[in-house]
Amino acid sequence: EAMRQLADEAMEFIFILDSELNLKYVNEFGARFLGKNPVDIVGTSLRTVFPPDAVDFQLNAVRKVFESGESLLVEDSASFASGDIYLETRLIPMKREGAVFSVLGVSRNITERKQMESALRESEERYRAFIHAVPYGIQITDAEGKITFSNPAHHRMLGYLEGELPGKHIWDFIDDVQERESLRAYYKTIISSQPVPSPAFQSNVTKDGRRINVRVDWDYMRNQDNEVTGICSVVSDITELQRAEDALRGSEERLRLLTDSLPVLISYIDTEQRLRFVNKHFEMWGHRSVLIGRKV
Repeated sequence: EAMRQLADEAMEFIFILDSELNLKYVNEFGARFLGKNPVDIVGTSLRTVFPPDAVDFQLNAVRKVFESGESLLVEDSASFASGDIYLETRLIPMKREGAVFSVLGVSRNITERKQMESALRESEERYRAFIHAVPYGIQITDAEGKITFSNPAHHRMLGYLEGELPGKHIWDFIDDVQERESLRAYYKTIISSQPVPSPAFQSNVTKDGRRINVRVDWDYMRNQDNEVTGICSVVSDITELQRAEDALRGSEERLRLLTDSLPVLISYIDTEQRLRFVNKHFEMWGHRSVLIGRKV
């Protein structure tokens, strides 16, 4: 009687089925869950009270327990009056002289957990799609500088097949021994001292021997205790950008030499009537750095 009272007060659907798959017992919570009165459903088949879209699954699971004599944990969804509900049901064989004569079932409503799991999967899928789509290298390294994650763009940047970068250290792509040791020491320092993150610039050697220049923007990875566990980095290949900047500087230098060699005043004035370029012959009115930006 004490066990029956305890079961009736439980916030779980508790029931007992006999070998004919008829209900021998249903607790108060379970009866309310089914929208029934306990006295009205005891002795009836589970098929008559359980939602049609889920009853076959439940009955087949109960039959397995009768046949195997082993407990079973199952999950399934069912359409109740209140809506679709996910149930986790533990089925336990009740034995007499080694033979199963009844099965005890304990069902819990796990709808909220399932919804959270579904939302988490969707969030992870969106994150995965974003990480795979961005044209920048994204890598995560642990506190020892070992790569634990690298997206497809990062693999392509360094000429590796997907899956080849995790396990390598970030200094493995530097061929100069002194620079490699310098990066190793720097990484150890930022993990221990935790300075404010700032962009890092370095030269990497790809798998096929090409040399590329990269910019690394990074920040700390932390655990629940706010301890640094590693670094998350966004890696940009700036090789072509630097070549373009070098070419531009060379072009500007050639232009300066040419205009300085001419015995005339040469200037460039923007739409706001401000000097943006002057040759050396303008220095009779002041140094170039003073003249640039002055309104004419």
